[in-house]
Amino acid sequence: MSEELRKASAIVAILTTLLCTPASSLCQETATPNAPAVQEGSVSLKTPPALQMPKSLSPLAPYSPSTVPQPNMANSSRLQSLIRDGKLYLSLQDAINLALENNLDLVIARYNLPIADTDVLRTRAGGVFRGVNTGIVQNTPGGGVGGLGAGAPGAGAGGTTGGAGGAGAGAAGLVESTLGTGTAVPSFDPQITGNGGVEHLTLPQANQQLNGVATLQQNTGTVNLSYQQAFSTGAIFTARFFNNRQTTNSIFTNLSPALNAQTQFQLVQPLLAGLGFGPNLRYLRIAQNDKKISDTAFKNQVIATVTQIQNIYWDLVNAYENVKVQQRALELADKTLSDTEKQVQIGTLAPITVVQHRI
Repeated sequence: MSEELRKASAIVAILTTLLCTPASSLCQETATPNAPAVQEGSVSLKTPPALQMPKSLSPLAPYSPSTVPQPNMANSSRLQSLIRDGKLYLSLQDAINLALENNLDLVIARYNLPIADTDVLRTRAGGVFRGVNTGIVQNTPGGGVGGLGAGAPGAGAGGTTGGAGGAGAGAAGLVESTLGTGTAVPSFDPQITGNGGVEHLTLPQANQQLNGVATLQQNTGTVNLSYQQAFSTGAIFTARFFNNRQTTNSIFTNLSPALNAQTQFQLVQPLLAGLGFGPNLRYLRIAQNDKKISDTAFKNQVIATVTQIQNIYWDLVNAYENVKVQQRALELADKTLSDTEKQVQIGTLAPITVVQHRI
């Protein structure tokens, strides 16, 4: 009897630990205490607005920094509303809602989505992808499984350790052995560079026959501009503008000021290595596929969390009902023993029967 009570208490402690794990306010935005209950099978898996990549029509938007709000390590207030007269009234739907609001595994999984968006943005500019951890955590407290491919299981108290792995065996959860070095992907972002300068020269002359003045003075101004951009076909376009202006007090110089301007256009298109969309967009395609994997991994994390909560909840219900059965069995045994003792007293049963019932 006491052992069943200890089992029930242990299950309650595990369920309370899982539900009351501090979570970020980003997670609480999807399920506030005043929000309607989330129906089973219709859990919203949409990325919270605070974690979505900003969208803007400004050409400078991709170069603007994005900030992540500070986490709020406080529990949601839903749990307090379920306590009445010192007792916790917890339905299965309440347990699922509490897990979706306060589970750190989901908070970690949500961060993978904007990380994947950032990776796509990076590769659109011609950069190398970073990869996203798509591991799924199960079996709280502690432990994780590889994501959608091979990966070592994670471990840690509270189930907050992200499972390793992802799209396969490789760094950052990605298969890199098939990539090789390949041709370098050029930068698709336009690069504008410019430099300018002003120079003044005063030079005493030992022989005035050269410039006709005792002191030669020259003023030089230079402005250079260049524009370079690569395209997904491997072509690189470059435009350069050079400008130089010089004045002097030499009487033998026919042009003062003297202007020298030059404009250059260059288009380079590889015909063998580096030609085509395949080698130049390979990082972008990997990042886009990784984003899909991250979205699927987030949904799997929600499913794993809800499934775990349901299993723990029904284990608790089973333990509670088992305790009630044991209590009824004890009451029946006590009543049978009492009736047997009365029958022994009136002589209808032998005294040995009492000993048998007590055993």
